[in-house]
Amino acid sequence: MSVQLYRHFTALTKFLRIIRFAFSFIVLCSSFSVAASWETQQLPHFSIYYQPIDSRIAQALIKQADTIYRTITEDAGYAPPRKISVYLCPTPECFHQQQPMTVKLPKWAVGVAYPGLNQIVIRSALTLQERGYIKPIEIFKHEFAHIVIEQTLAERGGAPRWLSEGFSMYHARQWTIAGQRTLEEVTLRNDFIPLAMLTTAFPSDEKTARIAYAQSYSVVTFLVNNYEKPIFHKFINNLRKGMDTNTALVYSAEVNLEDLELEWQASLKKRYSWIAYLINIGLFWFALSVGFVIIYLLKRQKMRRVQKRWEEEETLEFPETE
Repeated sequence: MSVQLYRHFTALTKFLRIIRFAFSFIVLCSSFSVAASWETQQLPHFSIYYQPIDSRIAQALIKQADTIYRTITEDAGYAPPRKISVYLCPTPECFHQQQPMTVKLPKWAVGVAYPGLNQIVIRSALTLQERGYIKPIEIFKHEFAHIVIEQTLAERGGAPRWLSEGFSMYHARQWTIAGQRTLEEVTLRNDFIPLAMLTTAFPSDEKTARIAYAQSYSVVTFLVNNYEKPIFHKFINNLRKGMDTNTALVYSAEVNLEDLELEWQASLKKRYSWIAYLINIGLFWFALSVGFVIIYLLKRQKMRRVQKRWEEEETLEFPETE
C-alpha cells in the first residue's frame, strides 16, 4: 500500500469513528430527552404518565378514568387498595422499556397489566391497521379490568383464564367482526374448546388462541346477560371466598359449569346458521352468481340445440332445388 493511500485510509477511519461517536451521542441525548419528557397527572385512583405527543389521548383518558373505575370495580365487587400507574408509550421502544419484567411482550402487543405491581403499560403508537379496530381507551379498560379481576381473586391464585380474558374484553367492548366470524365457524362445526381447558392458560398457536378469546368474551357476556349482574357478582364473590369454579356457579346461578356451557352453546346454535355465515363471508352471493351463469349457459346451449333442430327440419321440408 502506498503512503498516500495509507493516509487516505487512516483519515477515512478517523472520520467514520467521529460519525459513529456523534450518532451514539445523539441517541444517548435523545434517550435522556425522552426519559425527561414525561408528564404526570394525579387522579384519585390513577397516576397517568405520558409524553407531550400523547396529550390528547391522556386528556381523554383522564376525563373517563373515574367512570371506567367505578363501572369495573362495581362489577367485580372489589376496588384496588392503591393507585394504578398508567404509562402511555408513544414508541415501540418506550413500550419495551416500560415493561418491568425480564421477559418482554411481542411487538404486536398493545398493552399489558401487572396486577401485583399496580401498573399498566399501553402502546399508544398504533399502526394505521391497528387504528382501524383498536383505541387506547379500550386498551386501558381491558388492562384495568385484568388488574381488578386478578386482584379480586388473588388469594385463590387468580381468576380462571377464560373469566379474566372474558371479563376484560366485556368491559372494553372488544368484539370485532373477525371475533364473531370465529365464533360462527366454531358453532357451525360444533368444535368448541371446553372451558375446563381454558382455566390456566390459552393455546399457543394463533388460530386456536383466537377461538379461546372469542369463546371467553361470549360466555362471560352470556353469563352476565342471561343470569343478570347480581348473579354474576355473587359468582365472583363465591370465587373470592375460595370456591372452585363449578361450586361457585352452583351456589350463585344454580347451574354447574358443564350445563352452563351447554346452555351457552345452544344459544349460539339458535343464532348462527350456515346461510347467515355464507352471506356474511360473501360466498352465498358468489355461489348465487355462479348459479345464474350456469343456468344462462345451459339455456343458451339448449336454445342452440333447438335452433339447430329447426334448421334441420327446414332443410327436410324445403330441400334445395337446382
